[in-house]
Parts: sequence; C-alpha cells; structure tokens
Amino acid sequence: MLRFASVGLLICLGTAGCGPTTSDVEGTVRYQGRPLAMGSVALHPPGHRPVVVTIGADGRFQAKGLPPGPVRVTVSSPDPAWQAEANREMALMQGNEPPPPPAANYRDGWFAIPTRYRDPYQTDLTATLAVPTTTLDLDLK
Repeated sequence: MLRFASVGLLICLGTAGCGPTTSDVEGTVRYQGRPLAMGSVALHPPGHRPVVVTIGADGRFQAKGLPPGPVRVTVSSPDPAWQAEANREMALMQGNEPPPPPAANYRDGWFAIPTRYRDPYQTDLTATLAVPTTTLDLDLK
C-alpha cells in the first residue's frame, strides 16, 4: 500500500509543474499620450538575453516565451531618415545595390522620444511578468 501511495505522490508532483512556464507579453507604447508608430521594445530579464520586438503603426507590440519575473524595459524609436541612410551605406559597403529611396511619407507618424528610454542603464521602465500573459502598457513622459 505504501508503494502505491509513493508512486501516486510522484505522479502528482511530476504533473504539478505541467502547464505554461513562460509569459507572453502584449501592450502599447505611448509618448505624451500619442501611440509610438515606429521602433522597438526590448524586455531585459536578468540572466537572459533581451527579447526585442517591433512596435506596430498603432503602438502595439507582442513578445512570447519570456521567463516570468522582473524585467527592465527599453524603447527605441530612431529617426527613419537615419535608418534609411544607414541601410544605404551598409549595402554600398557590402558591395550590394543600395535600396531604393524611401517613399516621400516614410517619416509620417514618427516623432522623437527621450534617449533615456533606449538605454537599459538609464530607463526607469520595469515590469513583473506573470504566467501565462502580461499586459504592459507603457506611457512614456
């Protein structure tokens, strides 16, 4: 009888860890109330590599499979004019045909945000990720 109870306990303990063990994150980024239409969000869990995701035109972002617990958050939104020039120079340096110039309205919706948000040592943005999902709405000032 004791043997069966021990096996039952092991099965119970073995299945207790089943289920989600990571956090999926979704949210929005706003600066002074306006959705950030370009850029990226990076989630920096301690002891793990940062997870970087793109911000959509509506300011929304999603990240999957992060470890639960505390994270430092950075937000980057470089000037698209700088990015277009960097892409052109990189192509030329690699001996490739440069990309076509961007459309005339490629900067529509972009605006600068304070640089402290892109530096993991200066940002004051933090969160605690829960299993299975976390909503993280960032309102930058």
